[in-house]
Amino acid sequence: MLSSPADPVDNRRLPPAKNINALRLHSRCRSGYLTLGEFRWAFNPAAKTIGADGLKPHELRHTCASLAIAAGANVKVLQTLLGHKTATLTLDRYGHLFPDDLGQLADAFDAAAKSAADGLRTITPLLAVPSE
Repeated sequence: MLSSPADPVDNRRLPPAKNINALRLHSRCRSGYLTLGEFRWAFNPAAKTIGADGLKPHELRHTCASLAIAAGANVKVLQTLLGHKTATLTLDRYGHLFPDDLGQLADAFDAAAKSAADGLRTITPLLAVPSE
């Protein structure tokens, strides 16, 4: 189902699908894969049918990446999905879309410190042994 998510990369919105079947692209080849010419021949009218005339396939790549991040994909998975050579390249392009986990980390540190402090307070006190 095509919805209208905001694409954080360029702040554009895709219109809701008017005809979801327009998004199904069929190949004339036996392999089932579309050639570049077939793809654009099918993609451009499909984009126009759903009300996204002028939509470029590369814009869907960025939408895919932002949706994957929102779904919880980590950097290495996203790197593989996008075919980037390094995770650094992926982070340079999409790093701003990853959630800031510093609040969670601070809460975890607080919980660990409290647990350790409670443990220290509940240990039976050591008694001094009289010297001989």
